[in-house]
Amino acid sequence: MKTVFFDTNVMIDIIGRRQQFCRPSLQIMSLADRGILRVCVSAMSYATASFILSRDNKQMDIVGEFAKFAKITTATPQNRLLTVSNTSTTGLDRNLNYDCNGGDQENAW
Repeated sequence: MKTVFFDTNVMIDIIGRRQQFCRPSLQIMSLADRGILRVCVSAMSYATASFILSRDNKQMDIVGEFAKFAKITTATPQNRLLTVSNTSTTGLDRNLNYDCNGGDQENAW
């Protein structure tokens, strides 16, 4: 099964229902819900998304939305962080590499 990695921004787009950004991501989530592929997210993304969404959406049931999201995705534990490269000045998030496949490089994204 193929695995795709969603970064924090995609998670915020989906859970926050940001219509202008979430359509393609929701299509991928639909495939994951049907078991066609696996969606992986960083465990740290939950904390970051929670902070941003609760700040911007006071009426949203953050816990309920995360629970729905978590049923379809796989959270990568922080100890599965493989490397931090120093090849880009665009930000730390672009330099983190996660192992979402349990070492299965053949099906890596």
